This record gives sequence, C-alpha cells and structure tokens, in this order.
Amino acid sequence: LMESGYQWAWVGFMIWVIITAFFFISLIVAVVCESLFELNDIKEKSRQKKMFKHQNNAAKNQTKKLMDENKHLLEIQQEMLANQIVMQKTLMEVVEQLQEYKKRDAVDGGDNVDNVDDGDNGDNGRASQLDVSEQSLSEKTMSNLLATFAADGTIRRASEAGGASSRRSSADSKR
Repeated sequence: LMESGYQWAWVGFMIWVIITAFFFISLIVAVVCESLFELNDIKEKSRQKKMFKHQNNAAKNQTKKLMDENKHLLEIQQEMLANQIVMQKTLMEVVEQLQEYKKRDAVDGGDNVDNVDDGDNGDNGRASQLDVSEQSLSEKTMSNLLATFAADGTIRRASEAGGASSRRSSADSKR
C-alpha cells in the first residue's frame, strides 16, 4: 500500500483499531459493572429479607407482650370488679342494719344505743361489729348514704347480685 501511493493508510487503520479497542474495553467494563450491581442488589435484597424477618419477629414478640399485659390487666380488672361487688354487698348489709337499727330505735323510743352484730357476713372471719351511736352516725349521714346508693342504682344492682346473702344477713340480724 505504501508503494502504490497510500503512505498514510496505516493512520486510518490505527485509528480504527484504537476506536474498536475502546468500544470493546467499554463493553467489557460495562458487563463487569452490571454484574457487580446485580450482586449488590442480591445482597441488599437478602439484607432486607433478614431485616424484615427480624422486625416481624420483634413485632410478634411485642404483640405477645402486649397481649400478656392486656390479659394481666383484664385479670386485675375482674378482681377489682369482684372486690367492688363484695364491697357493695357489705355496704348494703350495713345500710340494712342501719335501717333496722333506726326502726328499732324508733320503736324503743330512741334511747337504745347498743352494738349491732350480724354474725358471719362472708368476710372469712373478719369482725363485723357496727357500733352505732347518735354521735357517730347522724340521720343526715344515713340519708346521704342511702341517697348516694339509690341515685345511681347501686342498691338495686347489689341486691340483685347478692340478694341471697343480704337477705340472709338481714334475716339473721332480725333474730
């Protein structure tokens, strides 16, 4: 080629080889980079799955703890409700005793001041004496007590819930 007048032909051939080599090297670099990106994506997805499992387990544990705490609080609430019912029954018995005492006092002429004992009222052996005197419990206090219980219907509910025990205690105290 050089003898026939194409002395500079090698320059065009070298430019073509350099440009082609550049494209092939770029193609190889692109394939390697793409492979690295895919590998990184796979690792990221694996890490996210592990994190999701960890968070899911943590959420399950937290839910279990909350359920256990809720169950415990519900048990406490039920115990408090049972105690409230017992207190309502006891207060109903006290109110009935006070009413009976007031009736006896009215029948006796108002000068009878003694202890009222209803016997066993289901308190597991607790003393259940009620010392009623004119200084300790006025008629106004008893009226307020009765009005408080009657206003919200507690007397009716307590007598429905424990009517048998309050009837029994009132029958015992009448003897």
